[in-house]
Amino acid sequence: MAKKYLSLDRLTEYDALLKSVIDEKIDIAKNDLLNGAGKAYDTLKELGDLIDENTTALEALESVASGKADASHNHDDVYYTETEIDEQIEILQEQLDNSAGKDVSGQTFTIVTGQDENGNDISEDVVAGTGAEVFNDYNNNKASGKYSHAEGSWTTASGNSSHSEGNGSIASGENSHAEGQSTKASSANQHVQGKYNVEDTSDTYAHIVGNGTSNSKRSNTHTIDWDGNGWFAGDVYVGSASGTNKDEGSVKLLKEGDAASVIIREW
Repeated sequence: MAKKYLSLDRLTEYDALLKSVIDEKIDIAKNDLLNGAGKAYDTLKELGDLIDENTTALEALESVASGKADASHNHDDVYYTETEIDEQIEILQEQLDNSAGKDVSGQTFTIVTGQDENGNDISEDVVAGTGAEVFNDYNNNKASGKYSHAEGSWTTASGNSSHSEGNGSIASGENSHAEGQSTKASSANQHVQGKYNVEDTSDTYAHIVGNGTSNSKRSNTHTIDWDGNGWFAGDVYVGSASGTNKDEGSVKLLKEGDAASVIIREW
C-alpha cells in the first residue's frame, strides 16, 4: 500500500491544536491547585513568598479564628430561656402586688369576736366595710372594719379604721393598732405592741406592751391608762449619765411598800 504523507501545513495545524489542548489541561490543573490565586501568584514559589511575607497577618487570622465559637454554638448558657424569664416576671409581679393594698370591701370574713366561759373562740361571719384593705398575705389576713388595714401574716383588723400588722395580731377596737406577735388591741383608740399581751376589753389602757410567751401564757410588761398612770413589771429608773439609757447615773424609783428611805440628789 502506498504511504500517505501529511503536508507541512497540515502538521503545523495539528501541532497547534495539540498544544492548545495541552495548555488548556495545564490551566485547569493549575487553577485546581491554586484555587484561583491569580497571575500574580501563579507559581508555587510566588505563593510561598506570599506566605513568608505575611506570617504575622496569618497568625493574627488564626488567633481570631480560634476564638470564634463553633457554628453549632447558640449562647444558650448566656441568655435566659423564655421559661426562666416568665418565672422572674412572676416573682417581680408578686412582689409588686404585695406592696399594694387589695380592696376587700364587701368580702365575707370569719372573725373571732370573743371567747366563751371555757376559753374557746367565738366566731361569726362579717362582711368587710367600705375601704377595707389587705396587704401581703391575701389568703390569711382579714380586714373587715370600715377603712381597716391588715398587713403582715395572719392578722385581723375588724375595728373600724383599725390597723393590724406583724403576725397573728388582732385590732378589734375602733381606731386601734395591734403590732408584733399575737397581740390584741381590743379597746377603742388603743395601741398594743410586743407579744402575747393580756387583752383589755374595758377601755382601761391606752398603751400596752406584752411580754407573754403563748396564747395560754399572756402577760404585760408595761401599761399606761387613760389617766396617765404607768405600770411596769420590773423596776423603773430615772436619769442617765449617758443620756441614752439606764447606767451608773440612773436612780431606781421606790416601789410602794419598799422600806422608807429618802434619796437626795442634786438635779
